Amino acid sequence: MHAVEVAMPAAPHCWYVELPEPDATPPAATLVAFSDLRFPEGTVLDAGQAEAAGVSAAHQVAAFRWWPGSGLVHQIYVGAEHRRRGLAVKLGLVTFGMQVARGLPHLHDDGRRTDLGETWRQALPEFMSATMAERSEWLPPMTPAAV
Repeated sequence: MHAVEVAMPAAPHCWYVELPEPDATPPAATLVAFSDLRFPEGTVLDAGQAEAAGVSAAHQVAAFRWWPGSGLVHQIYVGAEHRRRGLAVKLGLVTFGMQVARGLPHLHDDGRRTDLGETWRQALPEFMSATMAERSEWLPPMTPAAV
């Protein structure tokens, strides 16, 4: 995957680093988002390309972890200073598109969500929200002061 286009003009400029986790059980992947202008909108780098470009995880704005084999979403994180700008929805759309382009199962979840996770699900377009379970369990925020 070299680039993914998402029609979200109000969301910040993003490019991504895809980090497969083949040794996880089950194998997982994380898509890390960056918002500087070093790369064009939608560019997707692999770990080697990111290392060669001097990309530092310290500059990430968001991350999306999932299990590609099943499409199950594990967790979404958006840095506190970048929340409420559409980044979580944008990351979900990018990841959904990657799964579809690769012929893998559509993203879905198991209904266990934080309050921000539930806000994310409600903001998804219908074609994605339809694949997400109704909230079945409340989870505490990933960050103590999540707002």
